[in-house]
Amino acid sequence: MSKFFILIVSILYVSNVIALEPFIGHFSTVTESACNYEIEFALDNQGIFKQTCRREDGSHIDDVKEQNLIWSLKDNVVSTTINGSDEHFEYIDSLSCSSFGSKGASDGLLGFSMQFWRVPIRCK
Repeated sequence: MSKFFILIVSILYVSNVIALEPFIGHFSTVTESACNYEIEFALDNQGIFKQTCRREDGSHIDDVKEQNLIWSLKDNVVSTTINGSDEHFEYIDSLSCSSFGSKGASDGLLGFSMQFWRVPIRCK
């Protein structure tokens, strides 16, 4: 009986990991503005939201702010809580790369009124 239970639990765990696979990982904006944004989702429903902004003093040093987040998934929408604020990211399996001058599309997220592409970006 215990081997059967372990088998069922293992199958359920693997099925859950496979379902989460498109959402797990590192995503980044591609902009020409002074700031870029990255988001990383880990299997433990935690992650990091990172803002990197170029200083205006010409020093070529970036100011980096990182914030921890927690997340959950329902359908193709990742709901996050970052510093007490809720934000939702929609997973897109074919996010156009034209906004940064490349042909094709790559998978990514829409959230914060921005596009986040999976890193490394592979426009096909």
